[in-house]
Amino acid sequence: MYLVKPVNRAVRDEVEVLLARIASRQLVPGAAAKAQVQARIGSGLARGELATGADAAALTRFYWAVIDGLSLQALDGASREMMLAMIGAAMRAWPEQPQRQAA
Repeated sequence: MYLVKPVNRAVRDEVEVLLARIASRQLVPGAAAKAQVQARIGSGLARGELATGADAAALTRFYWAVIDGLSLQALDGASREMMLAMIGAAMRAWPEQPQRQAA
């Protein structure tokens, strides 16, 4: 029996925290923040924390596009709650890996 089960919770949670810090203006979305996102995804891939076949570069680009969108939304006056809801939606796109589980 196969169940879809997240195997990469630590990486996912850390990326979500980085996004929330940007939304809360605790972290400025720039080269340093992008490097943090890319480094954490890359280390998660190297440690086997990401789903098999996950594309670290594509994940970094995707979540950086989310950050760009958050920046635009903030400029347009989006509330913190609205931005956190957008982060929640983006995090539901995080890859999961089927895990074999005894029946």
